[in-house]
Amino acid sequence: MSNSEVHPPRRVAVIGGGPAGLFAAERLRAAGLDVDLYEAKGSPGRKFLIAGKGGLNLTHSDPRPLFDGRYREQAANVGLWLDGFDAQALRDWA
Repeated sequence: MSNSEVHPPRRVAVIGGGPAGLFAAERLRAAGLDVDLYEAKGSPGRKFLIAGKGGLNLTHSDPRPLFDGRYREQAANVGLWLDGFDAQALRDWA
């Protein structure tokens, strides 16, 4: 088979249905590939389903000055980012 006859795979397996696996699967589907997603837990995206009980906390309630200040020397930069997309905007998006 010559190089001109090589065809890229049309089906891809993604192992892990966490945020990175879901993102990869979404990008692969957007590129026109068929995707099989494999997840060991009870459901893909489980981290999103238990938001607030783990590392994905969408309900943080500290006032902005206190929250920004937790980033010490980067507080001003974090504050600028959050001015454009704050916690409420994140919850609305989710």
